[in-house]
Amino acid sequence: MFGQFAELQGITDHHRTKVARNVNLERLHKNYLFPEISARELEHIEKYPDAKIISLGIGDTTQPIPDIVANTMSKFARDLSTLKGSRGYGAEQGNKLLLGSKVSIAVQDPNFQAYMDSTVIIGQSGEFQENTSKYKNVEYMTCKPENNFFPDLSTASRTDIIFFCNPNNPTGHAASSKQLKRLVEFAKTNGSIIVYASAYAAFITDGSPRSIYEIPGAKEVAIEISSFSKIAGFTGIRLGWTILKWLSSYP
Repeated sequence: MFGQFAELQGITDHHRTKVARNVNLERLHKNYLFPEISARELEHIEKYPDAKIISLGIGDTTQPIPDIVANTMSKFARDLSTLKGSRGYGAEQGNKLLLGSKVSIAVQDPNFQAYMDSTVIIGQSGEFQENTSKYKNVEYMTCKPENNFFPDLSTASRTDIIFFCNPNNPTGHAASSKQLKRLVEFAKTNGSIIVYASAYAAFITDGSPRSIYEIPGAKEVAIEISSFSKIAGFTGIRLGWTILKWLSSYP
């Protein structure tokens, strides 16, 4: 395809970039369910156009983003053209990279695939193993019914980063205070950082913690991230937020 495009544009080998492609992209494995579900849904609709579909796909919204949200984002963008609204560069402390280029990663198993894909893309994993459907050099913390869908931390290896989604996607399990206390203590003991995704926290109704910062000592080891796609019902603009409670133990 590039060859045809290059020929049409008069591009020769002499003009082609010599910048290497990110080789880590080639190590991504096609195991994310939603594109496959979407493709099968479209195929089914093409065969049976009158069929009523109950989609079990990514759970995207069925209505547009509310006016109040779109107008607020639009106002913020317009304010950037005024002296009062112009921001310029942010504080240096907010722009620094938090992590080194070589860090070890732990994920829940099963887990939200985006955590694993981002780990692969930035070169923090080994090769994909077909026999196990897992990547080398990544700690998979197994969440099974017999351990109440919470990882057995006594058998987990020490890693720099622990991706932890709570409530978990896809199991739906919401960790209890006791379980999260064990996770925080595990991170403190090992000098790890917890990247805590709370996108589904609004659906917790049993009194379990909605934020990692409800746990004493969590501010020393945890970064909480979240999304508007679940709590506010809009997707597609990659808008979310991060809470960093000092992370006081970070050197």
